Amino acid sequence: MKVVIYLAGPMMDCSHSEMKDWRTEVKKHYEDSQVEILDPVDHVDYKMEEAVRSDKRCICKADVVLVNMWKMSIGTSMEIMWAYVLNKKIITIAPSELKDNYWLKYHSNFIVSNLENAYNCITNGA
Repeated sequence: MKVVIYLAGPMMDCSHSEMKDWRTEVKKHYEDSQVEILDPVDHVDYKMEEAVRSDKRCICKADVVLVNMWKMSIGTSMEIMWAYVLNKKIITIAPSELKDNYWLKYHSNFIVSNLENAYNCITNGA
């Protein structure tokens, strides 16, 4: 069975490397598996309304939303809320200073500290 993963994380005021590097790592990790990756960076050139609609459609298609909340982000927070409303599995990677945020804890199924732990949650469900 194919699993669809949407990659959520800060993009506004981020360098190309900050947006792309972790997403590229996830894509490489899953390249030989039954996983489809939906990456909003692929739509970075879209106009605002088009980008938001595209991201929301992608979250609708996803089974899992993998969030890299390495810094606070309004857009990423909105993606988490949208995924939560749709009852998607939400796995959040967060630094220690954000792990105890009530809103993040409430809306995430799992909060982990790195990609390897996130992969384990996706594969094993815990």
